[in-house]
Amino acid sequence: MGLKTWHMVHWWETDKHEPRGYGVLRKLAEVLRVTPEELLGIAEGQEPPFEAWEAFKRTPTYAELSDGQRRALRGFAWPPGEVPTVESYRWLVESLKTTRPA
Repeated sequence: MGLKTWHMVHWWETDKHEPRGYGVLRKLAEVLRVTPEELLGIAEGQEPPFEAWEAFKRTPTYAELSDGQRRALRGFAWPPGEVPTVESYRWLVESLKTTRPA
């Protein structure tokens, strides 16, 4: 890694900047020898890294979802710095139910 890359990693570790953009994610995943999906915690069969996900899985809302809906929800990309709650998962499910394709 070049000096600039080390500076970027240091900024991420010290919360001075957040990694942004797929190009940065791809390069970081390459260095770590994982896929970008694995790095984000959304690879097939991988569970999201949020405590709320485990709590949400025990709710009636989760029990009513189809396998496809569960996969889509599991892979939802939350904005940088946002940590979902059980309520945010419920809200997302309700929003998806009321949204119809164009």
